Amino acid sequence: MITKDQPFTEQELFQSVDELALVDISQYISKQLMRSIDGGNVFFDFRKISPIEYSERIQKEYDSIPSSARALDQQLEDKGFCSTYKFSYEYKMIPQMRNRIVQDGWILGYFQDIYNHPDLPKIELLNNEQFRQVILNALYVTYGYAAVIWQYNPGVYNYTNLLENPFKGWYHVLNFVIGVGYGFHPLDIKFHEKVFYNNYYNNKEEYEKNRAFKNLCKEQYGIDPGCLILSPENREKLRQILTRQGTPKIER
Repeated sequence: MITKDQPFTEQELFQSVDELALVDISQYISKQLMRSIDGGNVFFDFRKISPIEYSERIQKEYDSIPSSARALDQQLEDKGFCSTYKFSYEYKMIPQMRNRIVQDGWILGYFQDIYNHPDLPKIELLNNEQFRQVILNALYVTYGYAAVIWQYNPGVYNYTNLLENPFKGWYHVLNFVIGVGYGFHPLDIKFHEKVFYNNYYNNKEEYEKNRAFKNLCKEQYGIDPGCLILSPENREKLRQILTRQGTPKIER
């Protein structure tokens, strides 16, 4: 298991995720931790599913379209909205990471979601060294994943300011890792921080702006941005493309 401030190889990083995937968290938590998916139609207790099952369930919910960003680019092309601009982004990484990053991200998300759950009895976390170490391991591996991505893609997303309070920043760093896996644009990944505070709370005003804009795209132009949280820059870029007002350059 990789640890804080210790060098590691990519294979050690992957092995650490594999070890976390086998953890049985139910032995540490006495209280139900309920989670909903599929728009609130399906509920489960974290204690009754494994990290791998969690990853599979979340991927199934979001992966009806493997990447909303790539799907948006394809829709625009198919409907004749000509533009050289891409709302998806091709990040550099080794093939093994590309094949597993989304699953790994959601496995790590299992632990972050538990840590951030409003019903988690924090006293159980504080009083159980094994439980605390599991959470710390998942935290370190998440930041390790981000560090490897940063190494291959310097400057795409500056998460280093989150290192000052790693537990508070964990959700956003994890979103960076998963967002890279889905090919989301760096502008949108960064903007996600402003819209979502954590797994359970968001900026309702910004969220509604995004929802209203995406509904307009669907209703007026037949273009569905899917689950994307579009940054103001990319909302404006998409508006210009849909209204055929040209394709002014936006720095990537």
